[in-house]
Amino acid sequence: MAGLWVSTRVAEPYAVVTVGGELDVASAGSLREHLVKVLRRLGPRLALDLGELSFMDSSGLSVLISCWKLARGMGGTLCVVAPPDLVKLKLRITGLDRRVEVFPDLRAMFRAAGADG
Repeated sequence: MAGLWVSTRVAEPYAVVTVGGELDVASAGSLREHLVKVLRRLGPRLALDLGELSFMDSSGLSVLISCWKLARGMGGTLCVVAPPDLVKLKLRITGLDRRVEVFPDLRAMFRAAGADG
């Protein structure tokens, strides 16, 4: 994943994937593959912490949409955590912010889920 890094951990009830760097056409496919593996191996509750993301183009948005659909199809959910302002704007323009839960930080997400994290 050139220009992009990921870190994955389990924090019940979620698999938390922290994404940093640049999410663009060059890295979107690799990230999508990683997230699909996480969903299949760790369960359908996925939290994407985007606080370290410096750039995201439309291919990154496509990754979010496809993973949201997969998580929902598995009976789970996709949460977006700490999205940068540019990502928040893209979520709002596309209406995806009305479909996925968006949280300012992990603490808020775990509080909403009634979990410690």
